[in-house]
Amino acid sequence: MANEAKLKNIPPEGYEGGLIIDEMSIQQDLQLKKDKWKIELIGFTELSPESVVFDKLKSNKNERILASHALQLVFLGSTGFRFPFAHFPASTASGHELYLLVWQSVNRLMNFGFKIMFVSTDGAQTNRDLFKLLMPEFSSAKPVTCSFNNIYSNDKISFIMDVSHVIKKIRNNILKSGSESQCKRHMKFEGNFIEWNHFKTAYSWDISTHPFPVHHKLSQDHFYLTSEAKMRNHLAEDVLNADMYHLIGCHANKLWENQAYVKCYCQIIVKYKNSDSKF
Repeated sequence: MANEAKLKNIPPEGYEGGLIIDEMSIQQDLQLKKDKWKIELIGFTELSPESVVFDKLKSNKNERILASHALQLVFLGSTGFRFPFAHFPASTASGHELYLLVWQSVNRLMNFGFKIMFVSTDGAQTNRDLFKLLMPEFSSAKPVTCSFNNIYSNDKISFIMDVSHVIKKIRNNILKSGSESQCKRHMKFEGNFIEWNHFKTAYSWDISTHPFPVHHKLSQDHFYLTSEAKMRNHLAEDVLNADMYHLIGCHANKLWENQAYVKCYCQIIVKYKNSDSKF
């Protein structure tokens, strides 16, 4: 990684960046690895020596588990330099295992001149457990800054949720908002209700009125979501982007008895639009 940065002439500020933690599902398999006269079985979970001990203590058995996930650690520099520097076979890494890996990564990257300024994860339960371990005194009642001290340099490290996950979280909350019996909440913004039905109505008006829809990316999949569809980033991003803002503006004169909630949606979407988020 350090050699790659030198070859690309990364400036000093490019050595400062973040640690991105991502876990993906893989097919369980067992392989034989031969190195001269040494044969090794590959495919078991192997995050760290400590994690092996934790697994034995937790199960009270001396056995190995086949990996079902691959954990990837990526360095993302402030100038855009990206390098995946570690991969681990895992079986849904726990919060305490991630905690150890975070500090090992911070320490080793520092030894090669890289500085970690933030840690970014998605919203999986294990990552939320990591959040609690890194910031045990954090209070959601006063969420000023999600940061903690670097134990090796005493600098601040920020904890950031993945932007795509945040957008899905917003969409999922709006999805549950409405006056229907199946809706679990009825959200308000500055005194105006926010309902998923409003988004669906704008979409229905668009496809029934225009041969070439205003928001051409929208489909039934965006509004009638299955469990699998809820995990797809683009389905959430498409209903909270500039095209949706334009569609709501076009549909404004066709809405119920007043247009107050349209202004509410426009404010939300404009804030998202102006953030210049890249996915």
